Amino acid sequence: MGSVEINEASLANCLVLVVSGNRFTCQLVRSLLRGIGIQNVEASHDLDEAREQLRYFRFNLLILDAGPAAGFDGMRFLELIQFFPAKLQTTPVVLLTAQLTRHQIERIQTLQVKHVITKPFSPAALYNHVYGALGLIPELGDNRASDRSSEQLWKI
Repeated sequence: MGSVEINEASLANCLVLVVSGNRFTCQLVRSLLRGIGIQNVEASHDLDEAREQLRYFRFNLLILDAGPAAGFDGMRFLELIQFFPAKLQTTPVVLLTAQLTRHQIERIQTLQVKHVITKPFSPAALYNHVYGALGLIPELGDNRASDRSSEQLWKI
């Protein structure tokens, strides 16, 4: 898709990849993104498929479920992205996770992920992180304690 400057008027042209081993999570995130005007949402339930999509398309945002689930380790996938071409390494990431252990927090910091959402999450939390990752000012406020940026994680 190229590096398109994202603003609220161009959200409809934004291309987002949602990667989760859980189909319900993919459907929920896709529906919420469409609610804020992002129409081009691809979903992948398989890491190999996601890797291929990332090779052929220029996504503006990656929303990744950290897992781990049977055969699905989103954190490991995120580590592998570091070896992809430079254009992918600059794609903003929003990470979804069910729990935050000290080990996960350290991995998140090492990978420089700035947008982390713990499940269950509110639509407003997703919107805030999506807007933040795309460099937009969020319209909705939600200061739930479970929705933290990675900088705040070190204070846990």
